[in-house]
Amino acid sequence: MNFQQLKGSNAIVELAFEDFCIRSKPYDFCSIKSPSVRSLQIKKYYEYLVEKTDIFYLTHDKRITFFLSITPEPSHVTVEFIFGDTYCMLENFRVFREKYWKQLDYNVPFSTEIKRQHKLKSFLKFIQKKDKDAKFSLDNGKILVLYTSDGAQK
Repeated sequence: MNFQQLKGSNAIVELAFEDFCIRSKPYDFCSIKSPSVRSLQIKKYYEYLVEKTDIFYLTHDKRITFFLSITPEPSHVTVEFIFGDTYCMLENFRVFREKYWKQLDYNVPFSTEIKRQHKLKSFLKFIQKKDKDAKFSLDNGKILVLYTSDGAQK
């Protein structure tokens, strides 16, 4: 797999991001009734991710099949946003983590807070069932997910 790193904005990636946000509604602003206001909010969030995070993606037949936004920190890598084809997203994420750790000899964990509200239970069940590397914890009412290079929570 050849993960591409986004350098600046990209119309194909932006369109795929907006489409995912509208279909999946991961944040409240993705459910705004007014299409123009909703699109504006999604665009603002996309621009924030492009400016403040490292974005990697995969394409197949000029279609985005995997999107990952991360922020490297000294003690961990924060996953800001992730989406992809349902059946291969978790596998692509696993491969990405392994390549990232190997290339950089940087074995800090990947972590994220699940902020989604729309279909939260089905999303969590999907991850718990399909991703055995995910370690869940609850911290002040926040759902946290951790991935370590050895597959076990440190």
